[in-house]
Amino acid sequence: RDGQGVEEDLADRANRIRPRAALTLASGCCHAGRNDNVEIGAISVLEGRLLVSRRTILLDQPVSLLGGSAPWTSIISAEVFRCRGGSAAAARRAALAGYIARVMYKEAQSERRGNQRRLAEVFDMAFEALVVPQLRPVVVTMSETRQRRQRRSSSVLRASYDSGLVKAELGMPLYVQEGDLYTDRFVAGKWRKTAYPLRRVGRVLAARNGTLHIKLVGPLKHPSCSPMRRKGLPRLVIPTGPEVAPEALALVRGAKNLALWMARSQKPDAAGNETEARDDRRKGARQPQGSAVGPLLLEASRSCATDADEGGSEAAGHRRLIEESGGCRRQRYETNLSEVQSLGYVDLEAWAKMDVEAIKKQGLPLLVGHGDHGADNGTDEDQRVCVITTRREGLFFEHEFQLPQLYTGDRLVLQLVITGHGWADTTEQCGEFCHAVYRLSFNGTLAYNITQFRDDCDENPIGPRQHGTWNESRNGWCPGSVEPGLYIDVTEHVRQGSNRLSISLDVWSESAREYLPYTNYAGFALGDAAFLTLGASIFVYDAAAAREAAVHATPATAAVEALR
Repeated sequence: RDGQGVEEDLADRANRIRPRAALTLASGCCHAGRNDNVEIGAISVLEGRLLVSRRTILLDQPVSLLGGSAPWTSIISAEVFRCRGGSAAAARRAALAGYIARVMYKEAQSERRGNQRRLAEVFDMAFEALVVPQLRPVVVTMSETRQRRQRRSSSVLRASYDSGLVKAELGMPLYVQEGDLYTDRFVAGKWRKTAYPLRRVGRVLAARNGTLHIKLVGPLKHPSCSPMRRKGLPRLVIPTGPEVAPEALALVRGAKNLALWMARSQKPDAAGNETEARDDRRKGARQPQGSAVGPLLLEASRSCATDADEGGSEAAGHRRLIEESGGCRRQRYETNLSEVQSLGYVDLEAWAKMDVEAIKKQGLPLLVGHGDHGADNGTDEDQRVCVITTRREGLFFEHEFQLPQLYTGDRLVLQLVITGHGWADTTEQCGEFCHAVYRLSFNGTLAYNITQFRDDCDENPIGPRQHGTWNESRNGWCPGSVEPGLYIDVTEHVRQGSNRLSISLDVWSESAREYLPYTNYAGFALGDAAFLTLGASIFVYDAAAAREAAVHATPATAAVEALR
Protein backbone atom coordinates (compact mmCIF):
# COMPACT_ATOMS: atom_id res chain seq x y z
CA ARG A 1 0.00 0.00 0.00
CA ASP A 2 2.86 2.37 0.75
CA GLY A 3 4.32 1.67 -2.69
CA GLN A 4 0.98 2.34 -4.31
CA GLY A 5 0.74 5.64 -2.47
CA VAL A 6 4.16 6.72 -3.74
CA GLU A 7 3.17 5.83 -7.30
CA GLU A 8 -0.06 7.80 -7.01
CA ASP A 9 1.81 10.81 -5.64
CA LEU A 10 4.33 10.72 -8.51
CA ALA A 11 1.55 10.38 -11.07
CA ASP A 12 -0.35 13.28 -9.49
CA ARG A 13 2.74 15.51 -9.62
CA ALA A 14 3.49 14.48 -13.23
CA ASN A 15 -0.06 15.49 -14.20
CA ARG A 16 0.50 18.89 -12.61
CA ILE A 17 3.72 19.44 -14.64
CA ARG A 18 2.29 19.36 -18.13
CA PRO A 19 2.94 21.92 -20.91
CA ARG A 20 0.16 24.34 -21.73
CA ALA A 21 1.19 24.48 -25.38
CA ALA A 22 3.63 22.75 -27.76
CA LEU A 23 5.11 23.89 -31.05
CA THR A 24 7.01 21.60 -33.47
CA LEU A 25 9.84 23.26 -35.39
CA ALA A 26 11.34 20.18 -37.06
CA SER A 27 10.29 16.54 -36.97
CA GLY A 28 12.88 14.22 -38.41
CA CYS A 29 12.08 13.12 -41.93
CA CYS A 30 8.69 14.75 -42.44
CA HIS A 31 7.21 17.96 -41.16
CA ALA A 32 4.79 20.21 -43.03
CA GLY A 33 6.03 18.88 -46.36
CA ARG A 34 9.64 19.67 -45.47
CA ASN A 35 12.42 17.09 -45.16
CA ASP A 36 14.43 17.70 -41.98
CA ASN A 37 17.23 15.37 -43.05
CA VAL A 38 19.91 17.97 -43.76
CA GLU A 39 22.92 17.21 -45.92
CA ILE A 40 25.95 19.00 -44.52
CA GLY A 41 29.12 20.23 -46.19
CA ALA A 42 27.98 19.20 -49.66
CA ILE A 43 29.87 20.04 -52.84
CA SER A 44 27.56 20.19 -55.86
CA VAL A 45 27.92 20.50 -59.62
CA LEU A 46 25.61 22.72 -61.68
CA GLU A 47 25.85 22.38 -65.45
CA GLY A 48 25.37 25.22 -67.88
CA ARG A 49 26.70 27.35 -70.76
CA LEU A 50 29.27 30.11 -70.56
CA LEU A 51 28.69 33.15 -72.78
CA VAL A 52 32.19 34.57 -73.02
CA SER A 53 31.41 38.05 -74.37
CA ARG A 54 28.82 38.68 -71.67
CA ARG A 55 30.76 36.89 -68.95
CA THR A 56 27.60 35.19 -67.80
CA ILE A 57 26.59 31.59 -67.15
CA LEU A 58 23.20 30.20 -68.12
CA LEU A 59 22.44 27.24 -65.85
CA ASP A 60 20.56 24.25 -67.27
CA GLN A 61 18.53 24.16 -64.04
CA PRO A 62 18.60 27.63 -62.43
CA VAL A 63 18.94 27.71 -58.65
CA SER A 64 18.17 30.78 -56.58
CA LEU A 65 19.83 31.61 -53.27
CA LEU A 66 16.97 33.86 -52.20
CA GLY A 67 14.99 32.99 -49.09
CA GLY A 68 17.92 32.49 -46.76
CA SER A 69 17.65 28.71 -46.70
CA ALA A 70 20.56 27.41 -44.65
CA PRO A 71 22.00 24.93 -47.21
CA TRP A 72 22.54 27.62 -49.84
CA THR A 73 23.63 30.43 -47.54
CA SER A 74 26.58 28.27 -46.47
CA ILE A 75 28.07 28.35 -49.99
CA ILE A 76 31.56 29.85 -49.79
CA SER A 77 32.71 29.29 -53.36
CA ALA A 78 31.18 28.75 -56.82
CA GLU A 79 34.05 28.02 -59.19
CA VAL A 80 33.62 27.58 -62.93
CA PHE A 81 35.42 24.95 -65.02
CA ARG A 82 35.18 23.77 -68.58
CA CYS A 83 33.93 20.20 -68.14
CA ARG A 84 35.26 17.65 -70.57
CA GLY A 85 32.19 16.39 -72.36
CA GLY A 86 30.17 19.10 -70.62
CA SER A 87 28.90 16.81 -67.87
CA ALA A 88 29.03 16.77 -64.10
CA ALA A 89 30.47 13.24 -64.23
CA ALA A 90 33.70 14.65 -65.68
CA ALA A 91 33.99 17.11 -62.79
CA ARG A 92 33.43 14.37 -60.23
CA ARG A 93 36.06 12.17 -61.87
CA ALA A 94 38.55 15.05 -61.78
CA ALA A 95 37.66 15.68 -58.13
CA LEU A 96 38.27 12.02 -57.31
CA ALA A 97 41.75 12.19 -58.86
CA GLY A 98 42.47 15.34 -56.87
CA TYR A 99 41.19 13.81 -53.64
CA ILE A 100 43.35 10.71 -54.11
CA ALA A 101 46.42 12.87 -54.69
CA ARG A 102 45.70 14.98 -51.58
CA VAL A 103 45.17 12.02 -49.26
CA MET A 104 48.11 10.04 -50.59
CA TYR A 105 50.32 13.12 -50.37
CA LYS A 106 49.45 13.58 -46.70
CA GLU A 107 50.00 9.90 -45.97
CA ALA A 108 53.29 9.87 -47.87
CA GLN A 109 54.49 12.81 -45.76
CA SER A 110 53.40 11.17 -42.54
CA GLU A 111 55.86 9.24 -40.42
CA ARG A 112 53.08 7.35 -38.62
CA ARG A 113 53.29 3.60 -38.45
CA GLY A 114 50.94 1.96 -40.91
CA ASN A 115 50.80 4.79 -43.43
CA GLN A 116 51.73 2.33 -46.20
CA ARG A 117 48.66 0.33 -45.29
CA ARG A 118 46.63 3.53 -45.45
CA LEU A 119 48.02 4.27 -48.94
CA ALA A 120 46.87 0.83 -50.05
CA GLU A 121 43.40 1.45 -48.53
CA VAL A 122 43.05 4.74 -50.40
CA PHE A 123 44.25 3.10 -53.63
CA ASP A 124 41.64 0.33 -53.41
CA MET A 125 38.88 2.72 -52.29
CA ALA A 126 39.49 5.02 -55.25
CA PHE A 127 39.65 2.15 -57.75
CA GLU A 128 36.31 0.83 -56.48
CA ALA A 129 34.72 4.28 -56.62
CA LEU A 130 35.60 4.54 -60.30
CA VAL A 131 34.68 1.02 -61.38
CA VAL A 132 31.61 0.02 -59.32
CA PRO A 133 29.20 2.49 -61.04
CA GLN A 134 30.17 0.94 -64.38
CA LEU A 135 29.47 -2.69 -63.46
CA ARG A 136 26.49 -4.59 -64.85
CA PRO A 137 25.04 -7.99 -63.86
CA VAL A 138 25.58 -11.29 -65.62
CA VAL A 139 23.20 -14.20 -65.12
CA VAL A 140 24.59 -17.73 -64.87
CA THR A 141 22.41 -19.83 -67.19
CA MET A 142 22.40 -23.16 -65.39
CA SER A 143 20.51 -24.57 -62.42
CA GLU A 144 21.76 -24.05 -58.87
CA THR A 145 22.73 -27.73 -58.55
CA ARG A 146 24.59 -27.78 -61.85
CA GLN A 147 26.21 -24.47 -61.03
CA ARG A 148 27.67 -25.81 -57.78
CA ARG A 149 28.78 -29.05 -59.47
CA GLN A 150 30.34 -27.06 -62.30
CA ARG A 151 32.28 -24.89 -59.87
CA ARG A 152 33.64 -27.95 -58.10
CA SER A 153 34.72 -29.61 -61.33
CA SER A 154 36.09 -27.27 -64.00
CA SER A 155 35.29 -23.75 -62.64
CA VAL A 156 33.96 -22.73 -66.08
CA LEU A 157 30.51 -21.15 -66.22
CA ARG A 158 28.12 -20.11 -68.96
CA ALA A 159 26.22 -16.85 -68.41
CA SER A 160 24.13 -14.26 -70.22
CA TYR A 161 24.53 -10.49 -70.27
CA ASP A 162 22.85 -7.45 -71.83
CA SER A 163 24.85 -6.80 -74.99
CA GLY A 164 23.20 -3.40 -75.29
CA LEU A 165 24.82 -2.26 -72.05
CA VAL A 166 28.07 -4.24 -72.05
CA LYS A 167 30.76 -4.50 -74.69
CA ALA A 168 32.21 -7.85 -73.64
CA GLU A 169 35.60 -8.99 -74.92
CA LEU A 170 38.06 -11.79 -74.28
CA GLY A 171 39.93 -11.42 -70.98
CA MET A 172 37.60 -8.91 -69.32
CA PRO A 173 37.34 -9.33 -65.54
CA LEU A 174 34.32 -10.30 -63.48
CA TYR A 175 33.66 -9.36 -59.87
CA VAL A 176 31.27 -10.33 -57.09
CA GLN A 177 28.13 -8.19 -56.80
CA GLU A 178 28.65 -5.57 -54.11
CA GLY A 179 26.98 -6.67 -50.88
CA ASP A 180 26.75 -10.39 -51.69
CA LEU A 181 29.95 -11.24 -49.82
CA TYR A 182 31.56 -9.75 -46.73
CA THR A 183 34.99 -10.03 -45.17
CA ASP A 184 37.01 -8.59 -42.30
CA ARG A 185 39.07 -5.57 -43.36
CA PHE A 186 41.31 -3.17 -41.47
CA VAL A 187 39.68 0.20 -42.26
CA ALA A 188 40.53 3.56 -40.67
CA GLY A 189 42.56 1.91 -37.93
CA LYS A 190 39.94 -0.72 -36.98
CA TRP A 191 38.90 -4.19 -38.09
CA ARG A 192 35.43 -4.02 -39.63
CA LYS A 193 33.16 -6.44 -41.45
CA THR A 194 32.80 -4.79 -44.84
CA ALA A 195 31.68 -5.67 -48.34
CA TYR A 196 34.15 -7.94 -50.13
CA PRO A 197 36.74 -5.78 -51.91
CA LEU A 198 36.67 -5.36 -55.66
CA ARG A 199 38.92 -8.25 -56.68
CA ARG A 200 38.71 -10.16 -59.90
CA VAL A 201 37.05 -13.54 -59.41
CA GLY A 202 36.74 -14.53 -63.06
CA ARG A 203 37.61 -13.63 -66.64
CA VAL A 204 35.85 -13.91 -69.98
CA LEU A 205 36.90 -16.85 -72.14
CA ALA A 206 34.43 -16.09 -74.93
CA ALA A 207 31.64 -13.60 -75.60
CA ARG A 208 29.08 -13.78 -78.37
CA ASN A 209 25.46 -12.70 -78.87
CA GLY A 210 24.79 -12.03 -75.20
CA THR A 211 26.41 -15.26 -73.95
CA LEU A 212 29.60 -15.48 -71.90
CA HIS A 213 31.90 -18.35 -71.01
CA ILE A 214 33.60 -17.48 -67.74
CA LYS A 215 36.69 -18.93 -66.11
CA LEU A 216 36.76 -18.57 -62.32
CA VAL A 217 40.21 -17.59 -61.07
CA GLY A 218 41.51 -18.47 -57.62
CA PRO A 219 39.70 -18.90 -54.32
CA LEU A 220 38.08 -16.06 -52.42
CA LYS A 221 39.95 -14.97 -49.29
CA HIS A 222 38.03 -15.22 -46.01
CA PRO A 223 34.54 -14.50 -47.40
CA SER A 224 31.25 -14.71 -45.54
CA CYS A 225 27.81 -14.60 -47.14
CA SER A 226 25.66 -11.54 -46.80
CA PRO A 227 22.75 -12.05 -44.39
CA MET A 228 20.57 -10.33 -47.00
CA ARG A 229 21.28 -13.12 -49.53
CA ARG A 230 20.48 -16.40 -47.86
CA LYS A 231 19.81 -18.37 -51.04
CA GLY A 232 22.04 -18.94 -54.02
CA LEU A 233 25.66 -18.24 -54.77
CA PRO A 234 27.06 -14.69 -54.97
CA ARG A 235 26.09 -12.89 -58.15
CA LEU A 236 28.65 -11.80 -60.73
CA VAL A 237 29.08 -8.43 -62.47
CA ILE A 238 31.15 -7.24 -65.43
CA PRO A 239 32.39 -3.77 -66.53
CA THR A 240 30.51 -2.07 -69.34
CA GLY A 241 33.61 -2.15 -71.55
CA PRO A 242 37.21 -3.40 -71.74
CA GLU A 243 38.62 0.07 -70.98
CA VAL A 244 36.80 0.63 -67.66
CA ALA A 245 39.19 -1.13 -65.29
CA PRO A 246 42.46 -0.16 -67.04
CA GLU A 247 41.51 3.52 -67.23
CA ALA A 248 40.41 3.56 -63.59
CA LEU A 249 43.63 1.94 -62.45
CA ALA A 250 45.68 4.32 -64.59
CA LEU A 251 43.93 7.33 -63.07
CA VAL A 252 44.49 6.10 -59.52
CA ARG A 253 48.10 5.23 -60.24
CA GLY A 254 48.65 8.64 -61.80
CA ALA A 255 47.28 10.36 -58.69
CA LYS A 256 49.48 8.22 -56.49
CA ASN A 257 52.60 8.94 -58.53
CA LEU A 258 51.85 12.67 -58.42
CA ALA A 259 51.37 12.54 -54.65
CA LEU A 260 54.60 10.64 -54.09
CA TRP A 261 56.48 13.06 -56.34
CA MET A 262 55.10 16.02 -54.41
CA ALA A 263 56.08 14.39 -51.11
CA ARG A 264 59.61 13.74 -52.34
CA SER A 265 59.87 17.27 -53.73
CA GLN A 266 58.62 18.80 -50.45
CA LYS A 267 56.03 21.00 -52.14
CA PRO A 268 53.11 21.01 -49.72
CA ASP A 269 51.25 23.81 -51.48
CA ALA A 270 50.79 21.61 -54.54
CA ALA A 271 48.56 19.26 -52.61
CA GLY A 272 46.39 21.92 -51.03
CA ASN A 273 44.96 22.28 -47.58
CA GLU A 274 41.31 21.30 -47.17
CA THR A 275 40.79 23.30 -43.98
CA GLU A 276 41.93 26.73 -45.09
CA ALA A 277 39.69 29.33 -46.68
CA ARG A 278 40.20 32.94 -47.70
CA ASP A 279 37.53 35.59 -47.97
CA ASP A 280 38.81 36.87 -51.31
CA ARG A 281 37.75 33.53 -52.82
CA ARG A 282 34.13 34.68 -52.57
CA LYS A 283 34.97 37.72 -54.69
CA GLY A 284 36.58 35.72 -57.44
CA ALA A 285 40.25 36.41 -56.67
CA ARG A 286 42.55 33.57 -57.69
CA GLN A 287 44.14 31.67 -54.81
CA PRO A 288 47.68 30.29 -54.97
CA GLN A 289 47.85 26.80 -56.44
CA GLY A 290 46.62 24.19 -54.01
CA SER A 291 45.09 26.53 -51.41
CA ALA A 292 41.66 26.47 -53.03
CA VAL A 293 38.49 26.35 -50.95
CA GLY A 294 36.87 23.99 -53.42
CA PRO A 295 38.04 20.51 -54.40
CA LEU A 296 41.30 20.02 -56.26
CA LEU A 297 40.53 18.89 -59.83
CA LEU A 298 43.04 16.85 -61.82
CA GLU A 299 42.50 15.82 -65.43
CA ALA A 300 44.24 13.00 -67.22
CA SER A 301 45.77 12.31 -70.61
CA ARG A 302 46.09 8.62 -71.40
CA SER A 303 48.63 6.65 -73.40
CA CYS A 304 49.75 3.04 -73.72
CA ALA A 305 53.19 2.05 -72.50
CA THR A 306 55.22 -1.15 -72.69
CA ASP A 307 57.74 -0.50 -69.93
CA ALA A 308 57.76 -2.55 -66.75
CA ASP A 309 55.16 -1.85 -64.12
CA GLU A 310 56.62 0.35 -61.41
CA GLY A 311 53.52 0.42 -59.23
CA GLY A 312 53.63 -0.38 -55.54
CA SER A 313 52.43 -3.55 -53.91
CA GLU A 314 48.83 -2.35 -53.84
CA ALA A 315 48.87 -2.06 -57.65
CA ALA A 316 50.09 -5.62 -58.13
CA GLY A 317 46.67 -7.03 -57.29
CA HIS A 318 45.24 -5.28 -60.36
CA ARG A 319 48.10 -5.91 -62.80
CA ARG A 320 46.83 -9.24 -64.16
CA LEU A 321 43.43 -7.66 -64.71
CA ILE A 322 44.94 -5.05 -67.00
CA GLU A 323 47.02 -7.50 -68.95
CA GLU A 324 43.92 -9.53 -69.79
CA SER A 325 41.25 -6.87 -70.10
CA GLY A 326 41.68 -5.76 -73.69
CA GLY A 327 42.87 -2.39 -75.01
CA CYS A 328 46.64 -1.93 -74.44
CA ARG A 329 46.75 -5.71 -73.92
CA ARG A 330 49.96 -6.92 -72.29
CA GLN A 331 50.91 -3.32 -71.81
CA ARG A 332 49.55 -0.79 -69.34
CA TYR A 333 47.90 2.57 -69.33
CA GLU A 334 49.89 5.55 -68.15
CA THR A 335 48.15 8.69 -66.94
CA ASN A 336 49.73 12.07 -66.47
CA LEU A 337 47.64 14.36 -64.30
CA SER A 338 47.53 18.14 -64.31
CA GLU A 339 45.36 20.63 -62.44
CA VAL A 340 42.20 21.70 -64.24
CA GLN A 341 42.36 25.44 -64.82
CA SER A 342 39.56 27.57 -63.46
CA LEU A 343 37.60 29.92 -65.73
CA GLY A 344 36.61 32.11 -62.79
CA TYR A 345 34.01 32.35 -60.07
CA VAL A 346 30.33 33.17 -59.86
CA ASP A 347 29.69 36.46 -58.06
CA LEU A 348 27.97 35.10 -54.93
CA GLU A 349 26.78 38.52 -53.75
CA ALA A 350 24.95 39.09 -57.05
CA TRP A 351 23.65 35.50 -57.15
CA ALA A 352 22.14 35.86 -53.68
CA LYS A 353 19.95 38.76 -54.93
CA MET A 354 18.54 36.98 -58.03
CA ASP A 355 15.39 34.91 -58.29
CA VAL A 356 14.97 32.01 -60.72
CA GLU A 357 13.45 34.16 -63.47
CA ALA A 358 16.31 36.66 -63.28
CA ILE A 359 18.86 33.84 -63.48
CA LYS A 360 17.11 32.44 -66.56
CA LYS A 361 17.07 35.80 -68.34
CA GLN A 362 20.34 37.40 -67.22
CA GLY A 363 22.52 34.47 -66.27
CA LEU A 364 24.97 34.40 -63.38
CA PRO A 365 27.80 36.97 -63.50
CA LEU A 366 31.29 35.51 -63.90
CA LEU A 367 34.24 37.06 -62.10
CA VAL A 368 37.71 36.39 -63.50
CA GLY A 369 40.59 36.82 -61.10
CA HIS A 370 44.29 37.16 -61.83
CA GLY A 371 45.68 33.86 -63.04
CA ASP A 372 42.39 32.35 -64.19
CA HIS A 373 42.31 30.91 -67.67
CA GLY A 374 39.91 30.40 -70.48
CA ALA A 375 37.20 33.04 -70.16
CA ASP A 376 38.87 35.54 -72.51
CA ASN A 377 40.86 33.33 -74.83
CA GLY A 378 38.78 33.88 -77.96
CA THR A 379 37.02 30.51 -77.79
CA ASP A 380 33.45 29.85 -78.92
CA GLU A 381 30.63 31.91 -77.49
CA ASP A 382 28.81 28.85 -76.21
CA GLN A 383 30.94 26.68 -73.91
CA ARG A 384 29.69 23.87 -71.73
CA VAL A 385 30.83 24.47 -68.16
CA CYS A 386 30.37 23.12 -64.66
CA VAL A 387 29.87 25.36 -61.65
CA ILE A 388 31.20 23.64 -58.53
CA THR A 389 29.59 25.03 -55.40
CA THR A 390 31.33 24.36 -52.09
CA ARG A 391 29.47 24.59 -48.81
CA ARG A 392 31.09 25.02 -45.44
CA GLU A 393 28.73 24.37 -42.53
CA GLY A 394 28.43 26.53 -40.47
CA LEU A 395 24.81 27.31 -40.48
CA PHE A 396 22.69 24.31 -41.45
CA PHE A 397 19.23 25.02 -40.03
CA GLU A 398 17.06 28.14 -39.74
CA HIS A 399 13.38 28.31 -38.88
CA GLU A 400 11.02 31.17 -38.10
CA PHE A 401 8.17 30.44 -35.71
CA GLN A 402 5.37 32.22 -33.86
CA LEU A 403 4.91 31.77 -30.11
CA PRO A 404 1.43 32.06 -28.57
CA GLN A 405 0.55 34.63 -25.93
CA LEU A 406 2.86 34.35 -22.93
CA TYR A 407 1.98 35.13 -19.32
CA THR A 408 4.01 36.12 -16.28
CA GLY A 409 5.89 33.13 -14.92
CA ASP A 410 5.69 31.05 -18.13
CA ARG A 411 8.74 28.87 -18.85
CA LEU A 412 9.72 27.58 -22.28
CA VAL A 413 11.69 24.37 -22.83
CA LEU A 414 13.28 23.35 -26.14
CA GLN A 415 13.52 19.64 -26.91
CA LEU A 416 16.29 19.12 -29.50
CA VAL A 417 17.35 15.85 -31.13
CA ILE A 418 20.13 15.73 -33.75
CA THR A 419 21.50 12.44 -35.08
CA GLY A 420 24.26 12.01 -37.67
CA HIS A 421 24.26 9.56 -40.58
CA GLY A 422 26.65 8.60 -43.38
CA TRP A 423 30.29 7.68 -42.77
CA ALA A 424 31.83 5.12 -45.13
CA ASP A 425 33.41 7.54 -47.62
CA THR A 426 32.88 10.95 -46.01
CA THR A 427 35.35 13.43 -44.55
CA GLU A 428 35.86 12.72 -40.82
CA GLN A 429 33.36 9.82 -41.17
CA CYS A 430 30.59 12.41 -40.77
CA GLY A 431 27.79 12.61 -39.84
CA GLU A 432 27.65 9.25 -37.95
CA PHE A 433 31.05 9.03 -36.29
CA CYS A 434 32.27 12.65 -36.27
CA HIS A 435 32.24 14.71 -33.08
CA ALA A 436 30.05 17.76 -33.73
CA VAL A 437 29.36 20.82 -31.59
CA TYR A 438 26.13 22.73 -32.29
CA ARG A 439 25.62 26.44 -31.70
CA LEU A 440 22.01 27.46 -30.97
CA SER A 441 21.03 31.06 -31.64
CA PHE A 442 17.64 32.71 -31.10
CA ASN A 443 16.86 35.92 -32.96
CA GLY A 444 20.50 36.41 -33.93
CA THR A 445 21.97 35.94 -30.42
CA LEU A 446 24.02 32.90 -29.42
CA ALA A 447 22.24 31.03 -26.62
CA TYR A 448 24.00 27.67 -26.15
CA ASN A 449 26.85 25.46 -27.38
CA ILE A 450 25.89 21.79 -27.10
CA THR A 451 26.90 18.34 -28.30
CA GLN A 452 24.79 15.19 -28.54
CA PHE A 453 27.68 12.78 -29.06
CA ARG A 454 27.05 9.36 -27.48
CA ASP A 455 30.07 7.64 -25.90
CA ASP A 456 28.01 5.01 -24.07
CA CYS A 457 27.02 2.78 -27.01
CA ASP A 458 29.12 -0.07 -25.59
CA GLU A 459 26.71 -0.25 -22.62
CA ASN A 460 23.99 -1.83 -24.76
CA PRO A 461 22.65 -4.69 -22.59
CA ILE A 462 22.53 -7.15 -25.50
CA GLY A 463 26.31 -6.89 -25.61
CA PRO A 464 28.46 -9.22 -27.72
CA ARG A 465 25.48 -11.36 -28.73
CA GLN A 466 24.90 -8.84 -31.54
CA HIS A 467 27.17 -8.13 -34.50
CA GLY A 468 28.48 -5.02 -36.21
CA THR A 469 29.74 -1.72 -34.87
CA TRP A 470 27.07 -1.30 -32.17
CA ASN A 471 29.66 -0.54 -29.47
CA GLU A 472 31.30 2.43 -31.22
CA SER A 473 30.53 5.99 -30.12
CA ARG A 474 28.26 7.95 -32.43
CA ASN A 475 26.99 11.42 -33.19
CA GLY A 476 23.67 11.64 -31.36
CA TRP A 477 22.54 8.00 -31.24
CA CYS A 478 23.40 4.38 -30.54
CA PRO A 479 22.07 1.28 -32.33
CA GLY A 480 18.88 0.10 -30.62
CA SER A 481 18.46 3.20 -28.48
CA VAL A 482 15.62 5.71 -28.20
CA GLU A 483 16.84 9.29 -28.63
CA PRO A 484 14.90 11.80 -26.49
CA GLY A 485 17.59 14.42 -27.12
CA LEU A 486 18.23 17.40 -24.83
CA TYR A 487 15.73 19.56 -22.93
CA ILE A 488 16.93 23.15 -22.59
CA ASP A 489 15.29 26.12 -20.83
CA VAL A 490 15.12 28.88 -23.48
CA THR A 491 12.79 31.28 -21.62
CA GLU A 492 15.33 34.11 -21.63
CA HIS A 493 16.07 33.78 -25.36
CA VAL A 494 12.60 33.90 -26.98
CA ARG A 495 9.70 36.32 -26.99
CA GLN A 496 6.01 36.36 -27.70
CA GLY A 497 5.28 36.53 -31.43
CA SER A 498 7.91 36.06 -34.16
CA ASN A 499 11.20 34.24 -33.43
CA ARG A 500 14.01 32.65 -35.41
CA LEU A 501 16.02 29.58 -34.40
CA SER A 502 19.41 29.12 -36.10
CA ILE A 503 21.69 26.11 -35.60
CA SER A 504 25.31 25.95 -36.76
CA LEU A 505 27.92 23.27 -36.28
CA ASP A 506 31.65 22.72 -36.03
CA VAL A 507 33.20 19.28 -36.55
CA TRP A 508 36.36 17.97 -34.94
CA SER A 509 39.13 17.76 -37.55
CA GLU A 510 41.67 15.02 -36.90
CA SER A 511 44.25 16.69 -39.13
CA ALA A 512 43.88 20.22 -37.73
CA ARG A 513 43.19 19.02 -34.16
CA GLU A 514 40.43 21.57 -33.65
CA TYR A 515 36.71 22.12 -34.32
CA LEU A 516 36.07 23.64 -37.75
CA PRO A 517 33.14 24.31 -40.11
CA TYR A 518 32.56 21.22 -42.23
CA THR A 519 33.05 20.46 -45.92
CA ASN A 520 32.62 16.91 -47.24
CA TYR A 521 35.51 16.74 -49.74
CA ALA A 522 35.79 12.96 -49.56
CA GLY A 523 32.06 12.46 -50.03
CA PHE A 524 32.03 14.57 -53.19
CA ALA A 525 34.90 12.59 -54.69
CA LEU A 526 33.66 9.17 -53.60
CA GLY A 527 29.90 9.71 -53.87
CA ASP A 528 28.87 9.60 -50.20
CA ALA A 529 26.80 12.16 -48.30
CA ALA A 530 26.84 13.30 -44.66
CA PHE A 531 23.42 13.94 -43.11
CA LEU A 532 21.94 15.24 -39.89
CA THR A 533 18.38 14.31 -38.89
CA LEU A 534 16.81 17.04 -36.79
CA GLY A 535 13.86 17.14 -34.41
CA ALA A 536 12.96 20.27 -32.42
CA SER A 537 9.92 21.27 -30.35
CA ILE A 538 9.18 24.06 -27.86
CA PHE A 539 6.95 23.38 -24.82
CA VAL A 540 5.29 26.21 -22.86
CA TYR A 541 4.76 25.58 -19.13
CA ASP A 542 2.72 27.93 -16.92
CA ALA A 543 3.92 29.31 -13.60
CA ALA A 544 2.15 26.62 -11.55
CA ALA A 545 3.91 23.82 -13.46
CA ALA A 546 7.25 25.57 -13.02
CA ARG A 547 6.70 25.88 -9.24
CA GLU A 548 5.73 22.21 -8.99
CA ALA A 549 8.92 21.22 -10.85
CA ALA A 550 11.02 23.25 -8.42
CA VAL A 551 9.93 21.18 -5.40
CA HIS A 552 10.74 17.80 -6.97
CA ALA A 553 13.63 16.27 -5.04
CA THR A 554 14.27 13.82 -7.89
CA PRO A 555 13.02 15.03 -11.29
CA ALA A 556 10.88 12.42 -13.02
CA THR A 557 11.80 13.53 -16.54
CA ALA A 558 14.48 15.47 -18.41
CA ALA A 559 11.89 18.18 -19.12
CA VAL A 560 11.26 18.64 -15.39
CA GLU A 561 15.02 18.81 -14.82
CA ALA A 562 15.23 21.62 -17.39
CA LEU A 563 12.46 23.52 -15.59
CA ARG A 564 14.37 23.24 -12.31
